[in-house]
Amino acid sequence: MAQSTTGTIRAYRMKSSHRAVCIVLLAAGIFFFAVFLVRAIWDTEEVSLPVLLFPILFVLFGVFLTVRSFGNVLTLTQTSIELQTPFGRRALPFDKISGTRRYLAGGGGEGPEVWHIKLESNDDRFQSLDFEESYYTLDEYFDAWFRELPDLDAHTSKRLKTSNFGMV
Repeated sequence: MAQSTTGTIRAYRMKSSHRAVCIVLLAAGIFFFAVFLVRAIWDTEEVSLPVLLFPILFVLFGVFLTVRSFGNVLTLTQTSIELQTPFGRRALPFDKISGTRRYLAGGGGEGPEVWHIKLESNDDRFQSLDFEESYYTLDEYFDAWFRELPDLDAHTSKRLKTSNFGMV
């Protein structure tokens, strides 16, 4: 990828498969809304607002996911990593990263579990960055950059293993 004048080294967007799923959800929401609307207009049976609320919420959920999937960009620059969303931008300079954590979130029996990457900040002026690893098209360059950062999970587990919890 060519380097721009802003110092962008790599830009990572959400995977095409994730975007496609979001578009399908949006289309399904629009279809449900159209069916309920046609039913409300043409049927003699009256459709109440609570019944119409489900397809409206489905459409709004589909719009949110689709906008997010096309609007989120994870960018490595010369000096920082940035997460641009439709709702704002957060940057974490490389010298403010204390280390990384990986964790599995979600699921709970109701949905898929998703691996997250959390870049911990060592400066209170900068928020930690947390993003879904499996949603982005990360490449070998990102993996190599990521492996150079301290693994806080490994550090924590080593520190915990040295304790015998008073059992001696």
